[in-house]
Amino acid sequence: MNRYSDVSKGIAATGELPGRITNLPNEVVSRLTKERHALERALKQPDTTYLVVPSISVDHEEIQFIQRALVDYEHRLLWLINRAENGRRVVFVSALPTSRAATSQLLACAAACSHGNVALETICLEDTSPLPLADKILARQDWLKRLQHTVQSDDKNVVLVPFMGTDREFHLGEILGIPVAATPFELNYLGTKSGSRKVCRKASLIVPEGFEDIEDEKQIIEAADELWFKGPERRRLVVKINEGISGFGNGVLSLPFKDPRELSPSTRRVLLREALEHLSFQTSLQEYDFFMTRLKKIGGVVEEFLEGKKKTSPSGQGFLHPDGVVELLSTHEQILTGPDGMVYDGALFPAIQKSAIGRDTIKVGEILRDEGAVAYYGVDFLMVDGKRYALEINLRQGGTTHLRAQAMLSTGATFDARSGDFLDEVGRKMFYAGTDGLKDSRLKTLPIYLLLEHFDETGLKFRRSRGEGVLFHLLDSVNRSGAVGFTAVSATRAGAKKLFRQTRTEINRLLARQGKR
Repeated sequence: MNRYSDVSKGIAATGELPGRITNLPNEVVSRLTKERHALERALKQPDTTYLVVPSISVDHEEIQFIQRALVDYEHRLLWLINRAENGRRVVFVSALPTSRAATSQLLACAAACSHGNVALETICLEDTSPLPLADKILARQDWLKRLQHTVQSDDKNVVLVPFMGTDREFHLGEILGIPVAATPFELNYLGTKSGSRKVCRKASLIVPEGFEDIEDEKQIIEAADELWFKGPERRRLVVKINEGISGFGNGVLSLPFKDPRELSPSTRRVLLREALEHLSFQTSLQEYDFFMTRLKKIGGVVEEFLEGKKKTSPSGQGFLHPDGVVELLSTHEQILTGPDGMVYDGALFPAIQKSAIGRDTIKVGEILRDEGAVAYYGVDFLMVDGKRYALEINLRQGGTTHLRAQAMLSTGATFDARSGDFLDEVGRKMFYAGTDGLKDSRLKTLPIYLLLEHFDETGLKFRRSRGEGVLFHLLDSVNRSGAVGFTAVSATRAGAKKLFRQTRTEINRLLARQGKR
């Protein structure tokens, strides 16, 4: 099932920026307007119930790249516990159960911050199959009926809160008769690699030189030929599938070591075709034929590979309220890994150029709002030797959403959009660095309580009294997948970075010590 809707496909083919509701069929406009108003009313009510369905609803072809994350990453949305205050219901649906260890820390923080009653209701499918959660729910009438009963038994407004908004989440919302807090799937082109470039250009941001809406190898070669000829000093280009995941949909094309201006057009294209067959990927799971099949199905982009002596990858996150308000949530410096530095592995708050990143994130948000997008969005940038490029847009919650929420929930800090800082109750700045990506097979045999005890004994565990320390998440993944996430909180940027490194070191020490027993 493809997230790239037929409606947005048709608009994208014109070469114009798609997604304006006024360009959609009248029946679609009517439905989206009705859904938007329902979402606006529900989100404004203080007692609205949140039905959290944290499905990682990628195309089935992409599951191989994130098979562990399909189930494990559902628990990242446990941060929505912070909405469960003063009697408000939060119902969390997941494929596998949440343990007491995974929720107790968050519940304690939420209770301390809200000074009210905090409760979390969980519904578990007990289904480990490698499919997105939304697919599992839609395939089972018993679970649909249970969720319908949950919604119908509530005399308050109910909103479905997903990780991402695809046709599956909206179909579930339609069955349950509740609005979905996500951009309508008819507008999903806006968050593809091609759509991102167009939106960012419309926001007057600089994007890498390149071409959108590439559909096959012939068009890749034509685009590469033009970029190579215009920039003979270029050594690499990037080919991106429109809906690649965490950098895994990117291929790097190494250009021939020749001056293209001295070659005939036919010779250049022969050389480029040979080079294309050696496209390099960010994971060993990616294969050339599969990559090209996906590109032909959903399209992609070809753009310059941004080379430079000093490169950083900042990002900005925002929320598009249904009433039209564009809210800046945070900025970060991303931690990237992989052969070409394209795979997300964590983040540090805030971005070094937090003011500029914040302004550009708002600019993009205003364009997205005008196109009909709602709820969470993020913008990834690349700083190359002092020059800032906008790379892509994510129309969903991201890899920093739960890090931000966990830090806020634990410290009671709030985001000051004017300064770009998180400030605690007495005005002190709060910094953090976090990741989901700490993986070690030895974790599978480590009791979770020993991990928490070790950090308590070393004094690195977070303590609200001092506003500093390490907070763990994805604890249910420790024994299941050999993976864990954490957020290192400190009063300074240097302190957060140091604590981040210490945490990795201490986990390795603990595992080494356990291995000797």
